Amino acid sequence: MTTKRKLESIKADLMKIKDLEGLKKEFNKVKKEISKVNFKKEITTETNKRLKLAEKKYTQVGREISKLQKQVDREIESTLSFLKKAKVEAGKAVKKVAQTAEAERKRLSKELKKASSKKKASKKKVTKKPASKRPAKKKTATRKKTATKKASRKTTAAKR
Repeated sequence: MTTKRKLESIKADLMKIKDLEGLKKEFNKVKKEISKVNFKKEITTETNKRLKLAEKKYTQVGREISKLQKQVDREIESTLSFLKKAKVEAGKAVKKVAQTAEAERKRLSKELKKASSKKKASKKKVTKKPASKRPAKKKTATRKKTATKKASRKTTAAKR
């Protein structure tokens, strides 16, 4: 029924145009031909069966899609909850490691202070004495003592 109303409104609009008489006549002919055709009779039982089959497949596909969507939503929710738990556990582990590291740092700094205080206590201040000024000695000519060397050589050779 809505198509008839649309056609009538189009017809009324075209009738308003006066200088297109040929177009009006052609439109009237097309209108009569369309009204003669009964679309319900033209649709055969075979096409009707195909249409119903297509509708069934469409509803089945819609159901499958909704099932899959629900399944995906459930998996996403479970994954998110798992990740949240893992995040909390990781945060706890990081805090524990940080606390352990801080305690170790404090312990080492105390030991370092103790060790440095012991070093300071055990260290004695060493002052350098100024060098005394002595007059430089003159080198004297030395004689070679060959006789003593020979004698010392003999004693060492005998020991061997």
